[in-house]
Amino acid sequence: MTQSDLAAVPRDFVYLEDEIDCAFDCFSKLFTDVVDHHAPIMKRTIKAKPSLWVDQQLREAIAQRDEAKAVASWSGLVSDIMIYRKYRNFVVKMNRQKKTLYYKTAFEGCKNDSKPIWHTVNGLLGRSNSTSPVSVEVDGEIRTKPVDIANYFADHFELKVNFP
Repeated sequence: MTQSDLAAVPRDFVYLEDEIDCAFDCFSKLFTDVVDHHAPIMKRTIKAKPSLWVDQQLREAIAQRDEAKAVASWSGLVSDIMIYRKYRNFVVKMNRQKKTLYYKTAFEGCKNDSKPIWHTVNGLLGRSNSTSPVSVEVDGEIRTKPVDIANYFADHFELKVNFP
């Protein structure tokens, strides 16, 4: 954001307002427009961790399945749809087999030691290392400060237990 962009903003509207709230709303709108021009809000997609059992063989089978699906949807022929279904079923079966083999070997590698077992179980369940919530929604309002989250849970459990 440059000074010339802010200097070019017409401020006469702000000075003409009689009420302070209206003047602030007007100024806020003008300033936000300049800020949004130079630093727009950008959406980011957070991707999941890759599945560790997916290898090159499975990726190639998925690519063949996707290609067969494109051909089947383009042609609409029953024979192409049947070919796609065979590829689809093959990929599902191969994915299940590879996933089963991956976790079977992971559990076999950590016999008689509970820490690696729980690490594998948490990975299977999709749990992260974080033990506390990052945000809590209370009456439609999202709270992210740890103090607010702790107070919310304290109040919640106090009502559940009904201390005398």
